[in-house]
Amino acid sequence: MQANARFLAAFDSKDLSTETFDLVIVGTGLAGLATAYYAQKAGKDKSILLISKARQSQINSTMAQGGICCALGKNDSWREHAKDTLAAGRGLCNEKAAKTLAREGVERIRELMNLGIQFDAGDTSLQLGLEGGHSKRRILHINGDRTGLGLSQFYLGLVRESRNCFRLPGTQAIDVLAKNGRYTGLLVETEGGFKVLKSSALVFASGGYSSLYAHTTNPVETIGEGASICYRAGLPLMDLEFEQFHPTTLSVEGAGNFLISEAVRGEGALLVNDSGKRFMAHEPLKELAPRDVVSRAVYAQLQAGRKVFLDARHLGARYAAQRFPFISERLREFGLSLARDLIPIEPAAHFSCGGIQTDLQARTPLKGVLAVGEAACNGLHGANRLASNSLLEAIVFGYRAAESALKEKPKASERFEVRASDGKGKADYGRLTQALRQRMWEKAGIMREERGLKELQAWVQAEWNALACGKTHEFFSTANLLQLSALITESALARKESRGGHYRLDYPEPRKELKRHSTLNRYGSQ
Repeated sequence: MQANARFLAAFDSKDLSTETFDLVIVGTGLAGLATAYYAQKAGKDKSILLISKARQSQINSTMAQGGICCALGKNDSWREHAKDTLAAGRGLCNEKAAKTLAREGVERIRELMNLGIQFDAGDTSLQLGLEGGHSKRRILHINGDRTGLGLSQFYLGLVRESRNCFRLPGTQAIDVLAKNGRYTGLLVETEGGFKVLKSSALVFASGGYSSLYAHTTNPVETIGEGASICYRAGLPLMDLEFEQFHPTTLSVEGAGNFLISEAVRGEGALLVNDSGKRFMAHEPLKELAPRDVVSRAVYAQLQAGRKVFLDARHLGARYAAQRFPFISERLREFGLSLARDLIPIEPAAHFSCGGIQTDLQARTPLKGVLAVGEAACNGLHGANRLASNSLLEAIVFGYRAAESALKEKPKASERFEVRASDGKGKADYGRLTQALRQRMWEKAGIMREERGLKELQAWVQAEWNALACGKTHEFFSTANLLQLSALITESALARKESRGGHYRLDYPEPRKELKRHSTLNRYGSQ
């Protein structure tokens, strides 16, 4: 592949079929569904298309267990929620974004309740849970530990009720078409081949990039393809070095890094090693310290040759099954029980704090292109996301993305003709992907240092240079994987400090002069 290729595929737009909509949304997770719902609600005559290469059951949002946070408690306020968000972000949060999330989150959640969504409740009030980094109980749940699934299904139901919302599964976004600083179309690959989707606005709600790592809680499709596509179009990417690793995933062969929700620790579960020692007891928030702190502590125990366990035996069988039905069901498949056993755990890549740079209205610098949810980065999470803010982010900024998208006007069509890039014949995409993910985990994972990052950088560049061009899903995904991995490595090398989800063994402390966001685009970095 060419070092700085603008497009991944050779095509002539005049030879391709075209479909036109008012709004195209890439991604059918919660952020995409919320954006579609709010857009069709405000613009009833607007045609909206949602595309996704993954099946709905493989969407990351549906797997979110912990809950969605909202300051609804009597002794809580949106200001307290914003304060906790800022504290978790290690000095890098966009304060306006944090306040927007917390304040408008209350409005959006109350609207959902009026629409009929059912959050878990006791006899007289909502059940509010506690998770790491929160000063108050403010976590709402649906069916115990199936909150992401419940919210996604609710919004999907609302979208299906609209006559103007259409879905096109099995469709992979390839590249953004743009002319003179304005988006003009999206090149996609469907089962029938290439086509161009034209619209007044394009929203990337395509998720993060946690599956660039060998150990991850995410579906395999979560590789940040929206970020790679936008980078090739000249858009800036922000804070890519800040990957959040979840400290408690099931460490059993065949479990696939199944996530055990932080809510379990919110109900009093402890972390112990194989000597029975609580290694988080010295932290002010103990087991409920922010995720970056807990993940590094678990990782350090494992690196020292110890095993690590989650001890939730105090919950009792009845309460554990009622409060965490999905987790309990999954553990039973491996002969384990929260109420009876110490649960072996290990950390895994979970959430991408960085992404496509946007403002608070979800707009990118390219007119007509927006991004929302985990695909986007407006500085909300800073260097580390506060637990259970991700689902709320999808809804709050999905609402704002819809507002912005409806203001965009259509642009006249432009012809694009792209010649094939050079390739050198290497096409074992499966082997390459597996090798890349393992190297990302080892060299750019929970603990990083310059030597390993430079080794990774050189390896990725060599594989990119040798990558054979193609016109298959496997080629496009592999090219995106390599490109984004190179950018993450570049960002991690440039930040010579440790902060939040980015920890450098050779620079173990934060530095005041680096208390700023990082950006990368095809034309340089900041």
